[in-house]
Amino acid sequence: MRSARVGELVADSLRNRILSGTVASGERLPPQEEILKEFRVGLPSVREAMRILEVEGLVTVHRGNVGGATVHLPNEGRVAYMMAMVLESQRIQQSEVATALLWLEPICAEMCAQRPDRLETTVPRLDQSLENQRSAIGDAVSFNKAAREFHVVIVEGCENAAISLAVGGLVQLWSAQEQTWTESAAPKGYFPGKSVQREIIAAHERIATAIREGNEAAAAHLVKAHLQAAQGFHLSVENNAYVVSEPLRHLQRD
Repeated sequence: MRSARVGELVADSLRNRILSGTVASGERLPPQEEILKEFRVGLPSVREAMRILEVEGLVTVHRGNVGGATVHLPNEGRVAYMMAMVLESQRIQQSEVATALLWLEPICAEMCAQRPDRLETTVPRLDQSLENQRSAIGDAVSFNKAAREFHVVIVEGCENAAISLAVGGLVQLWSAQEQTWTESAAPKGYFPGKSVQREIIAAHERIATAIREGNEAAAAHLVKAHLQAAQGFHLSVENNAYVVSEPLRHLQRD
């Protein structure tokens, strides 16, 4: 069999170990010599297997004296990066991502409010996010990061892995577009001042209260209203801006 085909078979086996958790994220695959002995293949086949896994983002191959390959488990950051590349290649505007979140994130808020364990799980994280936002008032870049984290908590709190992965990827994608703009706009004075930041916190507090009280309809309604206002400001400045993937590139290795 040609080395490329053998390399695919070796990659299949190593991939299964990574995805099954046999090799944890951050750990290294066995040294090249061990892989050669275990699979009884030639060096070109092992190199092809490493190339395949590296292209998939599952490993980082270290050259030189260090050698070996470090494992990276797939995560929503990688999903966000892939979505961003697809959307960028299709010249999709940021407004379409905003619209997607406008419909999907309220569902996550509703599910958070339904959780019987929300007072022990989601609500403390929302409260901590609110505290971080209050501490960041006046610092546009830090405040934006803290405010975006509030939305991450809502999506992760829906307690559905598939929804959290899909919507979480969109949240990270949108957050990266917004954060990039904030970092460039803040020094020019374009970013909302302290009064608007306090309004954002107040909106987040109302959402957190609805979730705490288990009011599903109110949680969904408040999230949608808040997103409409927050997204509206960004899109009014970044009118017709397209999705860019570069700000999410680092997530491929996180």
